[in-house]
Amino acid sequence: MLLLIKFAAQLAWGLACSLLSVPVSWVQLEFFRVHSYVVLGLGALVAGLAPLVSLSWGLTLGALVAGASYVASLMFAFGLARTGKTLLAICALAALAAAMNSWNLPTEENLVWVQALGESALAGLVPGAALVAMLLGHWYLNWPGMKLQPLKLLIGWCAGVLGLRVMWTLGWWLAAGEGFNAWDIFWLLRVAAGLIAPWPLLWMSWQTLKIPNTQSATGILYVVVILTLLGELCATLIGV
Repeated sequence: MLLLIKFAAQLAWGLACSLLSVPVSWVQLEFFRVHSYVVLGLGALVAGLAPLVSLSWGLTLGALVAGASYVASLMFAFGLARTGKTLLAICALAALAAAMNSWNLPTEENLVWVQALGESALAGLVPGAALVAMLLGHWYLNWPGMKLQPLKLLIGWCAGVLGLRVMWTLGWWLAAGEGFNAWDIFWLLRVAAGLIAPWPLLWMSWQTLKIPNTQSATGILYVVVILTLLGELCATLIGV
């Protein structure tokens, strides 16, 4: 249960941040309004599960994510883009705090806090960026005349956070000096699905946009979403 709370909070953080990375001048406000509800659902999940495991502040932070994302959706509906994005930023910070809260960290070990912060942030950003890119690819079915810049931006954003994730994970592995352990299958899935396989697929989706064919690029991004979610689920299980 605690792992599910952590994963939901991390994904809510990643989704909110990825939505913030898209300029409102490039994409219709309706896109932000609709997908604020996804963040709302994840926040509600955190708030609903936190009391079951006596997670301190989990209920409050999850409720803050859900509430702020709902108000953000209203702001986008009324055309108040700046206010909506400000509320999404509040959602992102509250979700990250909820993810950190699920670690139950000792207050005296600063290095553990640094690891938990980096792990929580990057574990949410990678699948969050892939998911928002895939959702934006679907948006072209509603607005076929929309320019390709926002989708290219999100694919680049996804590649950037994935690169940071690879460097972070490799750095902690080298620092710990650990190899295989009893969770070998999860370790292999974490590396293959979460850190290696998304790279050629992101390249393929980028190349597909040169045709241009947004539907094919979206289909490829579907696979990226599945792989990154699988990789980060395994990372949550084994702690790397």
